[in-house]
Formats: sequence, structure tokens, C-alpha cells
Amino acid sequence: MYLGSPAIANVSLQESSAVVQKALDALAATQSVNFGYPPIAPSQSLGGGRIELPKGVFKGDLYIGNRNTELVGHGEGTIIDGSIFVNAGQCRLRRLTVVRPLTSPYCIKLSWTGAANKADRIVLDGVSTYGGDTGLLIDATILTTVKHSYFLFPQTYACRVQRTVPPYGSPSVQPTNTTLKFLDCGFQGSQDKGIYITQSGNTSIRDCNFESNTTHDIHCDGVEGVTIQGCNIEDYIDKAAMLQLTNMTAPCSILGNWFSSGYGDTAGTDMYGNPAFGTHSPTRAILIQNSAAGGIILANRFLKQKGANGNGTGITNDVSDVGSARWISRQNQYSPATLTYRNLQTGGDTPPNQETN
Repeated sequence: MYLGSPAIANVSLQESSAVVQKALDALAATQSVNFGYPPIAPSQSLGGGRIELPKGVFKGDLYIGNRNTELVGHGEGTIIDGSIFVNAGQCRLRRLTVVRPLTSPYCIKLSWTGAANKADRIVLDGVSTYGGDTGLLIDATILTTVKHSYFLFPQTYACRVQRTVPPYGSPSVQPTNTTLKFLDCGFQGSQDKGIYITQSGNTSIRDCNFESNTTHDIHCDGVEGVTIQGCNIEDYIDKAAMLQLTNMTAPCSILGNWFSSGYGDTAGTDMYGNPAFGTHSPTRAILIQNSAAGGIILANRFLKQKGANGNGTGITNDVSDVGSARWISRQNQYSPATLTYRNLQTGGDTPPNQETN
């Protein structure tokens, strides 16, 4: 279905989202099928279809409740001035821009709310969000892929992920496994965190860019393993940590990332985080707490760019949990950075004894 000219030629901006919503609702199936395997319940309708939007501004919220729905636009030329709520599986959002004020709860929400609204195998490709309290909210979904997308200037989180697996060690009351992937995405300008993930599992963040997020670029808490690879992570002044891993329940991999602290002025700190001509706090590149499952920190680069007077924010790594011997750090580059590695034992610019460069 193509909603191009002349279909909406005479539709005002206030009415255009209603036209799109009517088309989305019309994708419901009129028949029921049971293939046996893969199992599809006889009562489950097989709806879905593809809707292409032209360039333009569409005002109002959109709800996608039919499986196999694909909503396609023209990138920054197709603007949804309202939120998108995806409440069904095997849906695709492609080449769309969603704009919301900071007071709105979210720009895009993916949510599994029950047997009739199973949110699985959702793909976002080439999507951008601007504003919102949260750019992208992923709630209780499985097998989610987000690629080539940007989540910019939210109030709190560029991306928030929650409840994609049951609490660790508890009976399964929600989807029992997940594969969550972020590929070649950007998370920028959050007044709190770039990505905040809780109660999730099997998460991969690869080749992504993080800039100017106030407290954390990536914060994982209670996640069953995460791989963070090939990302560019840039500093913001007085950041608690660029990457923080807390209460991780499975081994993690931090591979080949670039951690860069670029802040520096006449009111900064020295390279070890001590006040010098000012009172700014140091920045940790990596902070790991209560994550005795361990993991590997391999082939990353930790770079602090000096300011005009030779001072900046500094970078440290901190592995402060009991059982931190299960964390292995190898072949990283420090130029320069401080490293607090094993149980708060401090080293200087020289790589720690555990490293083999």
C-alpha cells in the first residue's frame, strides 16, 4: 500500500496521521491458518503488509498492532510528529524520523503486552528520533535488531531496554530469551544516559557512536552478558563512567573500542583526576561493580586529549567488585590514562601488570 500522491494530496497535517493509522489498522487478516510447524495457533490471524509514506510531516501518534507490518519512509524527509508504538511481532520500521518534545514519554516504543501482542523479531533500520524523555523504549521484547539508526537529544535516555528476560534465577513469567542487537547506531546528547539496559540478556552493541551523554554512554545493570565491540565512546565533563557494568550475571566482552576524553580548559583536572586550576571531576572510562561473572577487556584504546593548559578530565578504569580476578585485561593502549584495575589497586600511565602489550 502506497500512501503517496494523490492519496494524501488534500490531507492537512493534522489529519495525515489518521490516514496512516487507518491504513495500519486495515492490515489485519480476515483468515486464520495453522501450519503446524512453526506453530501458529488456529485463532491467530496472519495480517500485515507494507505501507510506504511520502516525504512530509505526519502529526499524531501511530499504533502498530498487526504482525508482519512494515512502515517505510524517506529518511529525514518523512517526519512523524508523534510517537510510534509497536505492539506486534515481525514488524519493520525503516527510514523514518520521529520528533517529540522532551515532555513526551518516548518517541518509539516496542512492547510485548500479552499473547495477542507478542513483540518479537522487530527490526528498526535507518530510523532517527529527536527529543522525547526516551528516544527508543524496548520493553519485554525478544529478538530485536536496531541498525543504522540515531537517537538524539532526549531528556533522559537515548535508548532504554527493560524486562526482556525474567529476573535472574526466577521462574519464567515473560519471554525466556532474547537476542538484542545494536549495529552502527548513534546515541547522542542525552541529559542522562545513551543506552540503559536492565533485565536483559545476550546483548550486542557493535560499531556504534556515543557522544555528549551526561552521566553514562552505556549502562548495563543485571544483564546476562553483553558484547561491546568497535564503538566510539566520547567523554562528557564530570561523567560517572562512559561504560558501567553492574550486577552482570554472565561473562562480558569489551573489545576494540575507542574511549576518548576530549574535554580540557583552564578549569580542568590533571591527567590523574586531581584538581588543577579548577574542580572538575575525573571521568572513568569503564566502571565495573558486583559482576563476578567476569569478562575480557581486550584491544581497546583509552585516550585523553589535553586542554590548553595541559589538563583535562582524565580517564580511569575501575573494577571494584569481589571476584574481579575473573576479569582479564589484555592488549589495551593508554595514552595517557589512569587505571584502577584490580580491587582499587592504582597504576599510572603504564599498563598494569596484568596486561601484555
